[in-house]
Amino acid sequence: MGGRYAQTFEGAFISEHVKEVLGYSAEEWMADPSFWQNHIHPDDRKLVLQYYITQIKRSRDFTFDYRMVKADGSYVWIKDIASVVSENGIPKMLRGFMVDITNTKRLSEFEFLEKKILELNRVKEVHVQEVLSAYLVGLEAIFPKMKLAILQVKNNRLYKWAATALPENYLIAVEGMPINKIVWSSGACAFLKHHIIIPDIENDPRWANRWKMMLNANIKACWAYPIMNVENEVTATFGVYYADAIAPNEEESKMMERIIAFLKVILENRRNLQVLQETNKLMVQCQDLAQFGVWSWDLINNTVSWSDTVYTIFGLNKKTFKATFQAYLDLLHLDDTERVSVIMGSVLSTKKAVKFEERIVHPNAEVRHLMSSVKVILDNTGLAINLIGACMDITDSKIIQEKLLLSESRLRSLVDAQTNYVIRIDFQGKFTY
Repeated sequence: MGGRYAQTFEGAFISEHVKEVLGYSAEEWMADPSFWQNHIHPDDRKLVLQYYITQIKRSRDFTFDYRMVKADGSYVWIKDIASVVSENGIPKMLRGFMVDITNTKRLSEFEFLEKKILELNRVKEVHVQEVLSAYLVGLEAIFPKMKLAILQVKNNRLYKWAATALPENYLIAVEGMPINKIVWSSGACAFLKHHIIIPDIENDPRWANRWKMMLNANIKACWAYPIMNVENEVTATFGVYYADAIAPNEEESKMMERIIAFLKVILENRRNLQVLQETNKLMVQCQDLAQFGVWSWDLINNTVSWSDTVYTIFGLNKKTFKATFQAYLDLLHLDDTERVSVIMGSVLSTKKAVKFEERIVHPNAEVRHLMSSVKVILDNTGLAINLIGACMDITDSKIIQEKLLLSESRLRSLVDAQTNYVIRIDFQGKFTY
């Protein structure tokens, strides 16, 4: 609780509780006439002063959120609940409460950052390294005193994945470093699969012969946390570096747990996406090799989509041909059009999957034989919402089958023309006797 003169913002009185919020005593506040203005966060100062001047002129009570710089250099979010006290219509004094809302604001900032990073991670063209770097930049804005790094673990070695504020000589030194229980903080936590908290690297054996490098970069403490996948393997480490010799408090420990859990989600999603992309690539290659294509027909929106292999099977250009159900019927052999239409109608009415053969005609008039299958997809009410299907070009096997049937027909004619005969053929089907 406190009061400030409305025209100069000089402190009139201030509660001793200011020490708990800002780390300054009431005496230090009152000794400096410009204490309040000078301790508003530089990024907020102009906006705060403009807002206060406007509200004072209007003689309106108000509430405003802004940041103030603490004695240790960090910042705290303040909710200032102020009343304007006037005499003879002239604003004279501001009275009110300053409430520390840092935890609430920090949680809000966290949620906004996580939402932003999740949206970025959904863009498959954005590399995972860019996603991780954006996350670290956001975290360092929330925790200005922290310097952060994510190191990837591959083949039991450490490699830089994302780091925006650490000294370059440290990142060079850690590149390719084997993990074990006595190698710095990150190497030890990756080896032990457990977080490593080193509040004073100068006096910790894991930083032997290397602590001077960090002290020169004004880093005295390091906390390292393993990031593990679903197979309980360490895929990366999350490092927190401090300019003060310090260990995490209870609030910071909980925050670290949340960060590690979020990073697990990001990396696991990326891993699954990579597996899916590789699987899709393999599937496309297999489809091309086997001349096997898939398609779907959205019955609700009446849209048809074909895989690239279907276009190849039909001898069409994906860029110039518009796939629709009617366009598909127009590509069928005239003798098959009615039969296939009946089959499609049967699938929709019976809700049963079917397999059938059909003939299509290429733009160059070549006739190709297909083996096709169709299945209907229903919603929760039993309404048909989608047809999915697959087709395979079996023209070559059809040609072989027709040749075999022709050969069998000739053989039967030969048999029917003879009363006694002996036939000998080799493994290639040629008559030898």
